[in-house]
Amino acid sequence: MKYHTFTPEDFLLFTQAVHDFVQKLEITGWELELRQEQIGGGTCAELDYNIVARKALIRLTVNVEYDYAIITDIVKLAKHEVLHLLLADFCWTAAEQRDHCSDAVISREHEVINRLMKVCHE
Repeated sequence: MKYHTFTPEDFLLFTQAVHDFVQKLEITGWELELRQEQIGGGTCAELDYNIVARKALIRLTVNVEYDYAIITDIVKLAKHEVLHLLLADFCWTAAEQRDHCSDAVISREHEVINRLMKVCHE
């Protein structure tokens, strides 16, 4: 079994990276809270959100125990969780519509694609 500890300095870098990605991806309208606390289950970081209240919590664990390959790069972890937030409206709309070809789902999909186009380079 392997172990990795995320330091308070890591959390500061994680916080800055989350805010940078939120800005770059133009994610607005969310009340965002960031915490460093023990998560467990081999998880380094996670997002919990309430789509209706527009509140999101992104957490970075303190210690992670694992026996498989995981990402411990702080910036990559931040990007991963912010991308979950970016897709939250799309996933909710798709679940509500129950039809991946509905106009609402296609509209949300293009919203995500247009944001990603701004930050993805050739």
